[in-house]
Amino acid sequence: MSKINSKIQSLNSIEKTMLIPLWARAEETMSGGLINDPLSIEIVNEIDTSVYGFNQMSKFVKNYLLTAIANRTILIDRFLNGIINEKTVVYNFGCGLDTRFARYANKVRIWYDIDMPEVIDIRNSFAKESAHYKMQAINALSDNPMEGLDLSKDCVIICEGILMYFTELEVRNFLKKVIDSTQSGNMILETLGSWTKLKVNPVIKGIGENSRYTWSLNNTQDCRKLDNRMKMIETKSIFDFNKERWGLMGRLMNSDFLNKRISSKITLYRY
Repeated sequence: MSKINSKIQSLNSIEKTMLIPLWARAEETMSGGLINDPLSIEIVNEIDTSVYGFNQMSKFVKNYLLTAIANRTILIDRFLNGIINEKTVVYNFGCGLDTRFARYANKVRIWYDIDMPEVIDIRNSFAKESAHYKMQAINALSDNPMEGLDLSKDCVIICEGILMYFTELEVRNFLKKVIDSTQSGNMILETLGSWTKLKVNPVIKGIGENSRYTWSLNNTQDCRKLDNRMKMIETKSIFDFNKERWGLMGRLMNSDFLNKRISSKITLYRY
């Protein structure tokens, strides 16, 4: 077993889910699909992913996963492209095995990838810090999730694949602390609809884990219920584009009722 594999095996159930988007980005890239993320391929090649059951997932689940992760990646990149500059500081919470820093670290003042210490330890196997790129071991649910960071009013908070594992109270407390610390900036948040909490996600179950989503937000305009300083600028569902990839699922998501309760949404907020 490789050193990285050994470290991944020691992670808890929620942290292991960071393998899912990594594998999906690598698969989508290798097939010449919707995104191009060669670093994800490099990292996957260092991990024995066969032990996580990715090859056993059905064709339907695999297509859903690859399309969802690709569209999520594209959406976050599009939002970032419209708001960053050379003075921006980016705080990427729950970074897992995200590779976005390779595309953006040299376009901003500082890019912080933030996660639990054991995750940052794994990231050190493939990422190196620089003047514009830093990795910080911080528990987002700690009393001070911004501890040790260079604080900036010209900032972007990214929460991709993390908030749905918090409770609503934890989400509120986290957002309050971040906003209090930075005072102004932008947030790019991923949220899920309420029906996603009904059972374990089949992809998560497929890699042998049983983590459940615990927080949802059907209406992304309800941000003021989380913190009244937040203003929604734009929101997109992962089903809003590359529709030819979705098939029947995409047609079902034309229903606003279903889309709100099932879809992953990427939303840009300002505060």
